[in-house]
Amino acid sequence: MSNLKVINGGMSDNTNIFKDMVFSTCKATDTRLMGVVALRITWTKKDKSFYQLFHLDYSEYGIDGYYDSNTYSNLDEEWKHMSFGLGGQEVDIDFDDCLGLIDQAISINLIHRKNHSEDLIEFQQKCDKIYEFMLEASKTKPSYPSVFMCKVIKEIENSYEAINYFIMRIYDHDFYASEYLSNLSEGYLENLFYTCDMSGSLIRNRINDMGNNKYICNSLILSESGYYYNNISIELNNKNQITSYELDQRQRISDIEAAFYTKQKEYITLFNIKVDMDQFDLKKCGLIEVINYKTKENGLLNILYNKNNKHVLRKNFFMNGDIFGIYFITKSMQLLLMSHKIVNINRMENDIMTSALMKEIELVDRYQFETQVLESFMNYYDSDFENFIYNPNPET
Repeated sequence: MSNLKVINGGMSDNTNIFKDMVFSTCKATDTRLMGVVALRITWTKKDKSFYQLFHLDYSEYGIDGYYDSNTYSNLDEEWKHMSFGLGGQEVDIDFDDCLGLIDQAISINLIHRKNHSEDLIEFQQKCDKIYEFMLEASKTKPSYPSVFMCKVIKEIENSYEAINYFIMRIYDHDFYASEYLSNLSEGYLENLFYTCDMSGSLIRNRINDMGNNKYICNSLILSESGYYYNNISIELNNKNQITSYELDQRQRISDIEAAFYTKQKEYITLFNIKVDMDQFDLKKCGLIEVINYKTKENGLLNILYNKNNKHVLRKNFFMNGDIFGIYFITKSMQLLLMSHKIVNINRMENDIMTSALMKEIELVDRYQFETQVLESFMNYYDSDFENFIYNPNPET
């Protein structure tokens, strides 16, 4: 379920360079409830520094991003990529907390490692070795989850946030985060994990407040076997901790039914690009700090994320609610801007039309769709958006 991002470091596989170093500082993102944490660790050796960046996934992949360097050059850029899209704040944590977070990620990964490719397993084993070097050189024991979890978790602001996070972590089989969010016993949680026998991602959740801290949730879960529509009853205490969780109904639904349940408006602005691709640089836009292209059938996708995870606070939760907008460059040299919110698409338009890119593009049209269109177009055989819209089935 994770968007894997692997960044190999340059440290030797056989030399424990940490033996000559002293831990200095560590920054972490307070995003543990999202199932990911990024770490930025600094070591010192005399008057020199050594830097490590980790991207930790608590769903399946463990350490799924790593970078190290003995120079500060490009470090901020690498950190932006490493923490890109997590939506959290940076916090200071102690070294034993770093070790605890890494150890927990590795332990979760070991459960799933047999299902991974040989290249990925080789990367994971290399990261395991780096962690062993850190333990050996520091002679420090990892802190316990009861100590480090609270340091990388933001304060829960309302009952909707607690519920959304809890369902996310339950279906990721993330015991530690589920325990943090509840006052349920270990046995209750273990039985709950057995009941939620499939793992998956929470795509959408609609929460109905029934009063007296009782809630009914209509949840859409995407698992490896497809989409499931769940009715869930949840109770909370006054501290926004889950005190009861019951799966009332689970029903397998089709992709078409799931698409209907997740439909959102799409506001799309289309530009023609007037220069060659090697001259076109989205970083000329003020809103874009990081370029992280994903290759699609029709071109290149870059996602602009919100700088927070406030979408989790809503009673009508969408997994993609952390997306501010999308930039898509087609093979036919068109630029598409898309957002689910009209205020966001207006900001994206104003930003690009007042940037240096304005000389390299021309506005074609603006569109509003009641359902999702862009994902289908990105995987369409024709890279011309107007052809897709106005003549989607040329043979009929």
